[in-house]
Amino acid sequence: MLISASLLRNAYRAAVLALTLTGPAALAQAPPSKLTVQGKAVASAPSQAAAMASYARLPLAFEANRGQVDGRVQFLSRGAGFTLFLTRRETVLSVRSNDGGGSDVLRLKLSGANGKARVQGRNELPFHTNYLLGSDRAQWHTDVPNFGKVSFSGIYPGIDLVYYGNQQQVEHDFIVAPGADPGRIAFDISGAQHSSLNAQGELVIRTAKSELRFLKPGIYQVKDGQRVEIAGGYSLEGGRVRFRVASYDRSRELVIDPVLNYSTYLGGASGATAHGIAIDSTLNAYIVGETQSTSFPSTNTPAFTTTSLGNPGNLDAFVAKMNASGSNLSYLTFIGGSGNDEGLAIALDTTGATPLAVIAGKTVSPTTSFPTSVGAAQTSLAGGADAFVTRLSAAGNSISYGTLFGGNDAGTLESGNAVAVDGSGNIYLVGTTDSDNGGGTTFPATSNAFDGRLGGTTDAFMAKLDPTQSGTAAIKWAGFIGGGGNNEKGLGVAIQASNRIVVVGSTDTAVGPFGTGFAPARVGGVDGFVFVADPTVTAANKANSNVVGTFLGGGGND
Repeated sequence: MLISASLLRNAYRAAVLALTLTGPAALAQAPPSKLTVQGKAVASAPSQAAAMASYARLPLAFEANRGQVDGRVQFLSRGAGFTLFLTRRETVLSVRSNDGGGSDVLRLKLSGANGKARVQGRNELPFHTNYLLGSDRAQWHTDVPNFGKVSFSGIYPGIDLVYYGNQQQVEHDFIVAPGADPGRIAFDISGAQHSSLNAQGELVIRTAKSELRFLKPGIYQVKDGQRVEIAGGYSLEGGRVRFRVASYDRSRELVIDPVLNYSTYLGGASGATAHGIAIDSTLNAYIVGETQSTSFPSTNTPAFTTTSLGNPGNLDAFVAKMNASGSNLSYLTFIGGSGNDEGLAIALDTTGATPLAVIAGKTVSPTTSFPTSVGAAQTSLAGGADAFVTRLSAAGNSISYGTLFGGNDAGTLESGNAVAVDGSGNIYLVGTTDSDNGGGTTFPATSNAFDGRLGGTTDAFMAKLDPTQSGTAAIKWAGFIGGGGNNEKGLGVAIQASNRIVVVGSTDTAVGPFGTGFAPARVGGVDGFVFVADPTVTAANKANSNVVGTFLGGGGND
């Protein structure tokens, strides 16, 4: 099935907009690796330049604080490699550095501001954010509203402050009422190594790793429906910034619009990655990936605590649902425990009235900190890393089925790399494992598996899960695919109409179940493979069954 260029652009734009809210800029450099439409592969992807052009025009979303961050924060916003925190007296910008070595933190504290100013979200957006972090559901934060603007009314006498913006700049307008004094406005900069004014009238702020710019402020009044520019600019006194404003009509409202531009960060480290997209029959797009939890380095002022967002600096999986035009999100959901959690693949359960996002991935969150559902087949980390499967509710604000899946090998190679759902709602999980079903390690292989033992250092695995069942009864079958190699991975899965299972991956084995197809021998160091089997195939009858496996590759590593 080939997909039209317009549909593909919308799907890709959906991924871009979803990632706007998780903080990545890397999407334009590394497009998502898996894109499906009703289970069919998409042929190509739009240009990086076109994606970034759309990305730059998208508005910021300001998320209300409902307990997911420190209580001093009123609103937060995620963009291209940054997180913006708004408090009653201070704006904190945490920006991922271009070299990937942590974050630069810039604090802009309004001097003499009213700490009791009325703070209000404006232009509510049609989506909510959900934090399904940790195994204690009482600590989850769901249906958190998002807004296009945030206003601070009376931040100074007769002066309001309004925040808004897009993916390359944050605007914050000071609205000065008739008769009010714009000379009251001042902010102190901390976290900068050097601040200066350049020849263009821009405020240039250098941090430890990067540079940000406040563009020359727009200062204007509106008279008879026309914008009248007022001369002025910044005044820098040590680390304190004020505004110079020429003579103006004090009987009319004055607007001072300093613009914080951080477009130089686009293309730099972002701490977030998209791995897969699925599209339903009405062209809604579902995006999966992982994003780095917000953290702050030590500063002279107390850092905001982020315990509700997982361990600071660790990765959380995310799922975003977008409409067909890429103009609105339906939900943005974070999933994770107290360690690194990666969302690697996504499929849709379309057995009900509304498609449900089903994601697979990898977790190293210890003990029982990763969120699962009641009746999960596995609720705690068994080894150094485990695969996981999570099926969200239609609104994305709860887990309708979720389980860990893995053995107890101490290594961290186990992961769920691909997922599919059949017409009955059964979930097919494919991935990589370094756990055996014996020999001192345990993997949840079943007696009816195609292969019940690990063949090499790592094997691909495949499993069928029935989410209507509880505990290990949900595992209908699970087993290994591989030979005696050291680097075998299951990377993709599809279900044919006859319920035959197609698994693709990579292997460095010279033996195993891949030699019955048109390329019976490995050519390079690592080749791709395609494996097709009926689910009734077991270790006992596989020699007489219709199993097809073939290598795919050239003379190098594929």
